[in-house]
Amino acid sequence: TTNVQPEPAPFDTKYSDGDFTIAADEKTLYISSRRPIEEGGKALTESNIWVTKLIEEEWSEPRLLESTVNTEHHDSYPAVTKDGTLYFFSRRPGGLGKSDLYRSRLINGKYAEAENLGPGINTGEHEWDPFIAADESFLIFCSTPLSHQLAP
Repeated sequence: TTNVQPEPAPFDTKYSDGDFTIAADEKTLYISSRRPIEEGGKALTESNIWVTKLIEEEWSEPRLLESTVNTEHHDSYPAVTKDGTLYFFSRRPGGLGKSDLYRSRLINGKYAEAENLGPGINTGEHEWDPFIAADESFLIFCSTPLSHQLAP
């Protein structure tokens, strides 16, 4: 075997990059990050979702996804389907709980307005860290059941 030492990804920063998801094309990578939106800017206090693409063996500079996905609130843990639909969790206002699961469909290369997955998935507490099958046949996620929040 070859003794290859791991190296940081070229897009890695000191700004809490994490929750990486690679798309089915194996050339598109989604990242949650608190990196500044503009070069030399201030680090974000909440995560946003970014995308980078593998082009001729090099990763592109990450691009912040549209405001239809990202808000000034915590938007994180991207998961993507074969057709590019993005699932993620957010702590944005207007949800059903403290954090909810959302999806945004990729239409003509742009993400549509994020839609809450509704009361069949989201509760009054926390739902987070979704994993969606590439064909959307199943969804796995973390949840804080309401029953765990009730005093005895």
